[in-house]
Amino acid sequence: MLNRQGYLCLCRTSHDGALVAFGPGAVPHTCANLRSNGLLLWQEKRDAEQGARYMLSYDRFKRITVCRLSMQLSENMGDVKTLQNSGSLIVISESRWIDERSHEFYGPIVDGRSKALPIPAAYVLDNGLRVFSSFKDADYVAGELWRQAMSRVILADVVEFKPLSVFHAYLALPPSAK
Repeated sequence: MLNRQGYLCLCRTSHDGALVAFGPGAVPHTCANLRSNGLLLWQEKRDAEQGARYMLSYDRFKRITVCRLSMQLSENMGDVKTLQNSGSLIVISESRWIDERSHEFYGPIVDGRSKALPIPAAYVLDNGLRVFSSFKDADYVAGELWRQAMSRVILADVVEFKPLSVFHAYLALPPSAK
């Protein structure tokens, strides 16, 4: 099992609303998607918030949520078997985003909060950072993500997952609308 704890940014893209997760980049005060940085998280909240501000300088993002996350990631089938008694799981899918690979975080559907997806799950940013309470449900979603998207899937046992701050990119009105 791979232990990760710290802070990350969950972002919405401006062009299609896709969910993207970011952690620290190689250069201080910059960001990298979790795929390219090895699923590393910031160790300090202020660094994650600085990273969020850095990302707002790009037109790709319209909303960034800084979260505290502590989890154990499955690295192989043996690890997955140890998660069968866990009651706090998320599914992390490696997906294609623009020209990069990124990780998307999935939890259960929550009535009134979740958007419809072609799988029985919701992005954690849409469901209020809710986690699966059943291994069976998380395992089913992992199987569907693998089958439908043919993407690498990781099950994670979540110890803590909570939002801390939200940053918004407000688009200026064009001169003709003023």
